Amino acid sequence: MVQPQEVILCAVGPSSPASGAGGIYIHDLQTGTTLASFKQTSAPVHCTTFAPSTQGQGGVLLAAQSEKTLVHAYSFQKDQIMLRIAVPEKLSCLAIDRQGRFCAGGTSQGRLYLWEVSSGILFAAFDAHYRAVNVVRFSDDGTALATGSEDSGVSVWLISSLLDNELQTGLPMPYWMPTDHTLAVMDLQWGMGAFPGCRLFTVSLDSTCKIWDITTKTLMTTFVFPSPLSFIAVERTERTFFAASAEGEIFQMNLFRQRPGASGFRMEAVGGGGGAEAIRLGEGGDDIRKMKSEQPLRSLTISLTSAMLLAGTIDGSILIYDIPSHQLIRSLNVHKGYTIDMVATLLRPPDLLGHAPLGFGNKEEQIPILPIAAFQRVKDQRARERHDVPMMLLALDEVCILPSISDQVQQHHSYFLSDLPSSAPDGSVASLQTRVSDLENEVAKLRGQLGRAKGVNDTMWETVVRSVLKGEKDGINGDEHGPEEGRRKRQRVAAA
Repeated sequence: MVQPQEVILCAVGPSSPASGAGGIYIHDLQTGTTLASFKQTSAPVHCTTFAPSTQGQGGVLLAAQSEKTLVHAYSFQKDQIMLRIAVPEKLSCLAIDRQGRFCAGGTSQGRLYLWEVSSGILFAAFDAHYRAVNVVRFSDDGTALATGSEDSGVSVWLISSLLDNELQTGLPMPYWMPTDHTLAVMDLQWGMGAFPGCRLFTVSLDSTCKIWDITTKTLMTTFVFPSPLSFIAVERTERTFFAASAEGEIFQMNLFRQRPGASGFRMEAVGGGGGAEAIRLGEGGDDIRKMKSEQPLRSLTISLTSAMLLAGTIDGSILIYDIPSHQLIRSLNVHKGYTIDMVATLLRPPDLLGHAPLGFGNKEEQIPILPIAAFQRVKDQRARERHDVPMMLLALDEVCILPSISDQVQQHHSYFLSDLPSSAPDGSVASLQTRVSDLENEVAKLRGQLGRAKGVNDTMWETVVRSVLKGEKDGINGDEHGPEEGRRKRQRVAAA
C-alpha cells in the first residue's frame, strides 16, 4: 500500500522585472524536494487556484496573469500550459470550487465574473463592489462564494441565484452583505460544514478579524490585533486561527480557553458575544502567541495535519513553523529572487507526473483530466440555452478510479497518527535495538575502566602524600641532634 504524501503547492512571482517569469511548484513537505514545476506564469496574490485530482478525474491549476487579460490552465500530468484562456479584463483574484465546476474572478474595478469550467459559459458579470475585489473564495460544498473588497465590504453570493436565467437581466442580489469592517478586507476563509451551516472568517487593514454566522446572518465576535491584517489561516476544526500582517507578524488566537471549575479545569468557547463583543489579543491574562518573520509575508496556510504553519515571504522563502512550539523548523529557500504569492498543502495527486515522459499504456495516462473550456468574454444567451458540456469517455480494459480525499484519510488514518512510519522495515528496528544494546554494554565497560583508573590514582596519591609527610618528619628529627654533633666535631679539631 502506498502511503499518502503531503506536498506543498506554491506560486512564485517575480520580485522585480529582472527576475523573469514565475511559476507554480510542488515540493515534498518533509524534505523540500521539488516534485513538479509549471513554468510561464506570473500570478499575484489570490490569483492562483486549483481543483484536486479526485473521483476519477485529474485536477487542474488556474493562474490569472498579473499584466495580461489571460488565465493559464495546467493539469497535474504535464508541466506545460494546457490552455490559455482570455478573460474580459485583468483579474485581481481568482477561485475555483473543490469540485471544479465553477470559476470566479474579481477585478480591480469591483466586477465579479462567474464561469462554468467545463463549458466556459459566462453566467454572471456584474459590479459586486465599489472598489477592487481583493479576494474571492467558494464555500466547501461549492454552493456559495464570498468576496472581500477595498471598499471594506464583504458579500456572500448564492451560486444558484447567479445561475438563475430569470435573474440575468437585473443586478444580482447578494445573500448577505456584512458591513462592520472600516478598512479594506484583505483575506477571508470559510469554516467547516455545508452552506449555510458554516462560519466565515474575515481580516482587514482595520486590525480586526471578524467571525460571521452565516445561518443567522450575524456577527459573532470581533478580535482586535495590534497590526493591520492581510492574511488568515483557519485550523480545520476551528479550534484556532492565525492572522498575519504583511510586515511579517503572525498572531495565533485560540477559540477555546481553560477555566477552573468545581471538578477541575473545564473548556469553554471564546467569543460568540455578538457585535458588541471585542476580544483583544492577550486579554484575560493569556500570553500573546506570536511569530515574527524577518521578511514581509505574501501568503499563509496550515498543513493538513494541523501540525505546521507555512508562510510565504517576499524574498522567495517558505517558512515552516511547528504550531505547538511556534519554532521555525524548516525554511525552503529555493525561490530566491521571487515572491511566494500562494502556498497551500494537499495530498500528492495520484496523477502527478512531474517531468517524467508519458508512456503508452501507463495507468496515469488513462486518467482523464477535468474538462475545461475557454471562458466566454461576454454573455451569450444562445450558449446558455444550448449549454453544451464536453465530457471525456474512455474505453478502458481496467477501470481506474481515483479515491476521494475522505476515502484516503480514512484509509490512512492510523498512518497519520502513528509515531513511527508503519512502512519502516522490521530489520531496521532490530538493527536499532542491537545498536542500543551495544552502546549500553560499551558504557558499562567504560564505567568499569574509569573506576579502576580512579582506584590506581587514589593509591598513587596516598603513597606520595605519605612519602612527603615522612620526609618532613625525618628532617625535623635530624635538626634536633644537629648542634650537639657540631660541638663534638669542633672539640676533635681543637685537640688535633
